[in-house]
Amino acid sequence: MWFRRLSPVLICLALGACQDTSASDEVDPFAPPTEQEIAQCEASGGYIGSGGLMPWACRYDLSDGGQACTRSTDCEGMCLVNPETNLGECAAVSPVFGCVSMLDERGERVEICID
Repeated sequence: MWFRRLSPVLICLALGACQDTSASDEVDPFAPPTEQEIAQCEASGGYIGSGGLMPWACRYDLSDGGQACTRSTDCEGMCLVNPETNLGECAAVSPVFGCVSMLDERGERVEICID
């Protein structure tokens, strides 16, 4: 008797597992950039470059890259700690990916990882 009540549920579950998911609206985050994405990036002053865990990102060269800094507000982008000198230096590009030491808005050293 209980089987008759559960039969419709089991049939629905079985049919749901057979659905075609190839026509999904989801975007593949690992796909190469489309011509439209490249054009939008370039129109905003950027260029396509490596993107951390992603295969690409729209990257921007920063005008104050390499200049000395004591806090993040001194730079267009991030104030990175140069591992050789242990001094702050404005990032040359944005966004920055990987694990880095930076100086925050108060000038305090922070270790962060950006994927």
